[in-house]
Amino acid sequence: MFLHNSTLRPSQTKVPEILRTGDEDDLRRDFEDGAVYWKGVDKQGRPILWEKFSAMDGARGFDSARKIRFYVLLFEACFAAMPKGGSTFTVVADTSGIPYHRAVTKPSFFTGIAQLFVKAFPDRLGLFMGKSSPAMSFCLRVVSPILPSSVSTKMVFPSDFEGNLVEILADEDDLPQWAGGTKAHPTEITTSLGSMRK
Repeated sequence: MFLHNSTLRPSQTKVPEILRTGDEDDLRRDFEDGAVYWKGVDKQGRPILWEKFSAMDGARGFDSARKIRFYVLLFEACFAAMPKGGSTFTVVADTSGIPYHRAVTKPSFFTGIAQLFVKAFPDRLGLFMGKSSPAMSFCLRVVSPILPSSVSTKMVFPSDFEGNLVEILADEDDLPQWAGGTKAHPTEITTSLGSMRK
């Protein structure tokens, strides 16, 4: 269940202030770098968005506004491809890979993502599972004031991240190497949007 970057297009009707044009090449590279991608489902049948923060924007710098637009495109693509009756998704994040300096100097990215869950896509987050880290603790302090309990109660940071992650996956073979598993998730997203329905 991977998404091909060429299939992803904004609706132009949802959160238009976020979806500005002019950075299509950078957005395409966001899709291709493999740091954030859809793969597999959890035991509740919810699509899983995997985030490997250590792989984000190594050489290009970190553009918060562009990265938020990238997430909007990812979310819209997922919702468009969900099977009938599906409405929520799960996020699995290697938040230990967030550099502390980025958390401190780029808080607009984290508050922007929080606003997506609160205003643009309410009631869509089913579960957020991340690794504990000093940077993530700082981010939580920043976004906590704007997160309603309907979102914050779905966020967990277990001490045994890999062990708890295996418990929520519908297929244990989906556990990637970077999360303690054996699966080598592709670094380039190459299969079609239609495969999400399979």
